[in-house]
Amino acid sequence: MELLVVLVIMGILLSYAMLSLNIGDMSTKTNEEVRRIQGLLELAQEEAILKNQEMALRFSSQSYEFLTLEESDWVVIKGIPVYRKRNIPEEMHLHVQVKDGSAALNKKNSAEHAVVYILSSGEVSPFELTIEAIDGSRYRLISDFLGRTRGFNPDYEFAS
Repeated sequence: MELLVVLVIMGILLSYAMLSLNIGDMSTKTNEEVRRIQGLLELAQEEAILKNQEMALRFSSQSYEFLTLEESDWVVIKGIPVYRKRNIPEEMHLHVQVKDGSAALNKKNSAEHAVVYILSSGEVSPFELTIEAIDGSRYRLISDFLGRTRGFNPDYEFAS
């Protein structure tokens, strides 16, 4: 009887641990990553306007980082934790297409980076970003020239 009580308690504790860690829910993780990028982009857009500063968001295949224009050179922003380089979990992949004619960043080509420019006027390079997990779940972020963004699950219809 004591052994049965111990097993039940361990089962309950294990269930709570699994729920709190959100293990195996890649759909939620991809959605959270898209929302994080969306929030950071909106923050950078506001800061670019307030500081009258040109900024950029550079994507590589497994990470993204913010840049600023200093004396005609793009440099990585350092010393501001919110703009630190962020890595995408290994079980996810970035697909970015900037609508300025530059090469798309995805698994099928060898483009090293895709860069989204954030101008001091508030304008943003229009782009489409998709984060896809190994389980097939994916979320998309679309931004227009005015920097208006919307995130959604491309597997479901949405109202514009």
